[in-house]
Amino acid sequence: MRFYLPLWDLMRPVAQALGLVGEPTVPSPKKPRAKLTKPRRMPARELEVGLLATEFGGAGVKPRRVSKSPLNVAGKGGVLTATAKPRALGVVAESIKGRRARKPSKQEHYDAIVAQMLLKYNIKVRKWRKGMSGVATLIRYHDGRTANYLESPRPRTPMSMAIFLHEVGHHAIGLGIHKPRCLEEFLAWQFALAAMKDHEVQVTERVERRVKRSLEYAVGKAVRRGIKSVPPEMMAYYRPQ
Repeated sequence: MRFYLPLWDLMRPVAQALGLVGEPTVPSPKKPRAKLTKPRRMPARELEVGLLATEFGGAGVKPRRVSKSPLNVAGKGGVLTATAKPRALGVVAESIKGRRARKPSKQEHYDAIVAQMLLKYNIKVRKWRKGMSGVATLIRYHDGRTANYLESPRPRTPMSMAIFLHEVGHHAIGLGIHKPRCLEEFLAWQFALAAMKDHEVQVTERVERRVKRSLEYAVGKAVRRGIKSVPPEMMAYYRPQ
């Protein structure tokens, strides 16, 4: 049996003796890599309280776990459930207070008024008109049931809101109850203006001119149809021919 050795294996001792090569190095065993674990995602509110508590409270101050819901962050009296100093708690409390107190937009305010009025007086909107006109309708069924409907422009401005509330006013005071017809128009407009003031909707000069022209037209129409006496409330809008 023959054994063959590579030439370098034969020459390695001579090269090491002459200092041409160093001692062979044995590679160190590889260390097992640490398993990376995905860090737990801390809720934004918990992270915010923790950072502020560490910043203002110093080392060793650990906030308690707080709820994910921003509505449950503050405890009784508006005090946060954390052990940070009052200054840190005050910063977070003011931040939460500012977010809760967001003022609704103008359109959101108008939509809330519309929903409240329709629900309060049991009215259904038959149609949102494009023009600045409206009508209130009362339907009586054979079984005695009644249904209140109205058509008006969708409230987006003080003028369209006034027209909407005017039609609501007809149902609120009783459609067809007050005689003559011009008196009902007067009472419906009074309801609309009062509702605008109660809900903090500005009564502009344009709205006031619209009310005045509408009542002057209602009185003039009643006179042309042969009304015997103009109601005292309507005398300010009576224009003799």
